[in-house]
Amino acid sequence: MTFPTDPPEALTIVIVWHLAFTQAAPQSRPNLYTRKSGAHWKADWDPKSTPYPAARRDDISFSYQSAAAHGNVTIADPYNYLEKSASSSKEVQDFIDQQNSFFKTYQQRIKDTDAIRASIKDAGHYDELSYPEAYGSSDNPLYVYTHKELGSDLKSLYVATEAEIDQAVKNKFSPLPGKKVLDESSLDKNFLIFDQNISPDGKTLLYRLQQRGTNDLTTVHLVDISGLHEGKDAKSYPEQISGNQDILDG
Repeated sequence: MTFPTDPPEALTIVIVWHLAFTQAAPQSRPNLYTRKSGAHWKADWDPKSTPYPAARRDDISFSYQSAAAHGNVTIADPYNYLEKSASSSKEVQDFIDQQNSFFKTYQQRIKDTDAIRASIKDAGHYDELSYPEAYGSSDNPLYVYTHKELGSDLKSLYVATEAEIDQAVKNKFSPLPGKKVLDESSLDKNFLIFDQNISPDGKTLLYRLQQRGTNDLTTVHLVDISGLHEGKDAKSYPEQISGNQDILDG
């Protein structure tokens, strides 16, 4: 399996990756319509008994020059007065208040308000996965990606084989493929992972740290991942080197 670098194809892969993961643990969604009459859904509200707020219609129009019409075009604008700001027009403020009051009479009849709020919140809250990048040998690559749990600003770094990525696609990324080789929660709270690379022989992972709130790159650390293809855990080296700008290039 290879991941394309061409932008349109790469974007497609990102979308598939995201959908596959978010479908791994589907959130329950409330049934917002609990009653049915014939083929039509019925809401517990009737605009005839609870009419919409009235809005005054003015006999006002504006003329605009039109090349297509070879002359002027007149457009009616009966609600032009509502374009004023509420702070400058009591009438506009009163209309807004009536609209809000009208909405509340409808909202109070909805029995699943909490479920609707939870559904909207859940729709935009999920674990984050980064795009997997291939490193090492082209014949036997390793894929590096990050995972951030919902509600956390700390990410974990994973390394997976091609076979593990393929299997994860079939399993909708449950569990996550590969092995976790680094967790930002284990680092000094003043630092985060800036970038990473894998040696051409696929045996060593390098990652560089950045000081939080700054652009300062600090140190590069090395992790022995030579046994990942055999299912062995990664092992960090105690040595570290200066995090100069070119240390992870190539």
